Amino acid sequence: MEHSSDERNPADIMPAGMLPTADSRWMQTSGRSVDRAPVRGSGTVSAESIIQRANVCRIALSDGDQPYIVPVSFGYEHDTLYFHSAPSGRKLDILRKNNAVCVEFDVDCEIVRAETPCKWSVKYRSVIGFGHAYLVEDVAEKKKALDLIMAHYGGQPSDYPEATLRKTAIVRIEIERMSAKTAGY
Repeated sequence: MEHSSDERNPADIMPAGMLPTADSRWMQTSGRSVDRAPVRGSGTVSAESIIQRANVCRIALSDGDQPYIVPVSFGYEHDTLYFHSAPSGRKLDILRKNNAVCVEFDVDCEIVRAETPCKWSVKYRSVIGFGHAYLVEDVAEKKKALDLIMAHYGGQPSDYPEATLRKTAIVRIEIERMSAKTAGY
C-alpha cells in the first residue's frame, strides 16, 4: 500500500525497538472506517457475530522472514480488538519491529465425514482481519480493555489493582480490513 507523506504507517517511522503507543502522533483514530468484504460462502452471518461468538483470536505476526501466530483471549468493540500480555516476550518483541498484524476468528467448526476421503469437508464460519497493533499506556484505556475482555467471556468489570495494571501489557489492534466466510452452512 502506498502512503502519502501525511499517511505514514507507524511501523515505517517508529524508532527501532519501539512499539507505537495509543497516543502515537501518526495513528489515525477518528473517522477511520473498516473496509469490509461481503460474506463469502453459504448462509448469512456477519463478521461481528462471528467475532462476538469466538472464544479465541489468533494473531499472525511477521518476525522478519519468519511467521509467528499466537492464540489470545480478547475483547472487541467497534472494529478494535484488545488483548493482554506479559510486559515482555516474543509477541511484543515482534510488534516492536513490525506492528502490522492479521487476526483470525472461527466458530461452528465441524468435520463433515463422507464415504471417500476426498469427499470429506469442514463446516465453519470465520473472519480474517488486517490492521496494526499499538501498545496501550493510558490507564483508563487499559481498564476499558480489561473490562471488554472480561465481558467477552461473561465476566464483570472490576477494579484492577494499580500493580496489576503496571505489570500488564495491553495491546490494541485497529482492524482496517476484514472479511467473513461461511462454509458448509
